[in-house]
Amino acid sequence: RLVVNLEGEVVRDLKPIIGYVHTGIEKTAEDKSYWKVVPVIERMDYLAYYFNAMAYCGAVETLVEVEVPKRAQYLRVMHLELNRIMSHLVWLGTSALDLGAISMFWYCFRERETILDLFEMSSGQRMHTRYIQVGGVIEDIPVGFAERVRAFCELMPDRVDQYKDLLAKNEIVLQRLRNVGPLGQDELLALGVTGPLL
Repeated sequence: RLVVNLEGEVVRDLKPIIGYVHTGIEKTAEDKSYWKVVPVIERMDYLAYYFNAMAYCGAVETLVEVEVPKRAQYLRVMHLELNRIMSHLVWLGTSALDLGAISMFWYCFRERETILDLFEMSSGQRMHTRYIQVGGVIEDIPVGFAERVRAFCELMPDRVDQYKDLLAKNEIVLQRLRNVGPLGQDELLALGVTGPLL
């Protein structure tokens, strides 16, 4: 929980209140068989359920020295990348909505739905799919899945251009973001910022 004091768009004070996010996942997992933990782990983050499952399954596989077949590795990466794109679409759509750009929300969620349809096709579930398992994946992709992923990949660059067009000329968004939070290199380095953010 963050208690924030605002003056218009400027944050004047922020107090983090720690302790409201614990859901007892570790305790819940203690008494379960390793394969029964996967659905619990996936629910830690509804935008990164494939990543949560991968981290957990990868840890178990390392501990018990299980080698994952190459095809399962490829299928995992494909689903992880689709999950990453879906997560970014939720971030972009909801962030733009918070800034007053409601159209962006609908455009982003249009592509999110396409990805969730793909997840349903490969796993039977749109979210919390339990697709990644210790030792591989639950099953191979169905007929037609690869073609639908290729079609999505061909379409997505044009959709990204649409998002850019929607935001780059949106006066509300530009007024709210222009010259907000500019920090110099020395200040960023002092704060420990590295990589693309720097």
